[in-house]
Amino acid sequence: MKPRGPALLAGLALLVPALGGLNEFHALVSPRTGRRFLVGLSTRGGTALRVRLDAMAPPVDSPMVHPEEGDADWSPTTSETYGRGILSPIGALYVSDTGVLTVVSTTGQALTWTDPLTSTSELAFSSRVSKVYGMGAGPSTAQQLARAGNVTPIVDNQYGRGSEAIVPHYYTTDGYAALGVVDDQDQAEGSTMSATFMVTASSIFWRNTRSGPFEIYFMPATTLELGTMAYYSLIGRPRVPPLWTFGFMASRWGWEDAEYINRTLWQFRSGGFPADAFILDFEWYASETDYDYGPQGSSQYFDFGYADKMFREPSKQFAAYREELHFRMGGIRKPRLCNTKLLAMARTKRWLLQLGAPGGDPTKPGFSDYYAVGRNLNLADPLVRHWYAEQHLHYLDDGVEFWWNDEGETAYFQ
Repeated sequence: MKPRGPALLAGLALLVPALGGLNEFHALVSPRTGRRFLVGLSTRGGTALRVRLDAMAPPVDSPMVHPEEGDADWSPTTSETYGRGILSPIGALYVSDTGVLTVVSTTGQALTWTDPLTSTSELAFSSRVSKVYGMGAGPSTAQQLARAGNVTPIVDNQYGRGSEAIVPHYYTTDGYAALGVVDDQDQAEGSTMSATFMVTASSIFWRNTRSGPFEIYFMPATTLELGTMAYYSLIGRPRVPPLWTFGFMASRWGWEDAEYINRTLWQFRSGGFPADAFILDFEWYASETDYDYGPQGSSQYFDFGYADKMFREPSKQFAAYREELHFRMGGIRKPRLCNTKLLAMARTKRWLLQLGAPGGDPTKPGFSDYYAVGRNLNLADPLVRHWYAEQHLHYLDDGVEFWWNDEGETAYFQ
């Protein structure tokens, strides 16, 4: 039996629809100090239990979460030990009268529980073991927690060292995986996300370092493998790319013109070099780089066209590369706009981020190494993503096979 913690004013559990039409169970938490608040309990996809620490706030619509399945069914339930909550094929969530949140497996085992809830921005979960896996995407962080103290999720590109991608996710041998989610559009500055956690020998402490909605997803799983599979099901399983993508790709900044492309690709083939694709930089769609452009861009720049010296007949050229030379063509893309009219349109819709790269802020004294100030698209906005994707459909129809997404790390534009 788990501890209940110090007494709080009695809470009330009730079943009501949340803002945005989300069907969830609400538990009213009444701390001795501070305001009362509603905690929302539900499922997300077929593998995750969802906890919203402020059920009065709209649900977070984050690109981090894209379930492969519909939300699992759940029903209200009551436990003499854990309080009131929901029961589902994934597991169960409970909130006690004293404000203790408990995550329970399908076998009825309490996997973890919190101290009595007192805030919508932080909570501490018990941990019986010290092994916590994940937190990173590199070889040094795949099998063990590589950082001590406050874990600040970050997406960054360190020149000369490669990229670092750390997410607010872990698997613990307590028997579950977890993911913290915040409103990405509220991340006003910096390259970090505000959902953070700290691991100690006896607890895992979650905190949202900025204001705004905070949600945590729990995926009960007896092994790291099962926890990873549940995590992929929640966020969207990575697609397996076609076989040719595992081959060599010839990439450069400086392809000269269509004749140069043909001559180079024929040299690869006549020389017996095993190459499967080639990648072009700016030159495939632009006549110049945009690094010196100001926030208004240029009326002579076309973000979604072709450079005449490269592709006067793109469909015909791409078909020849693919069918005669067995080469696929990929083009570089940047997460920003350069054309003056498109920038004006995006600005009126509030689609642009104000800072530049790398993390460039022209208001900071002595800072001069930045570019693309006020021209980067806020791709955390689903409307922006939809519009941006539509601008690329004609490329796919013409035969462009893939993109090299460059300079898109969060540190470059937030």
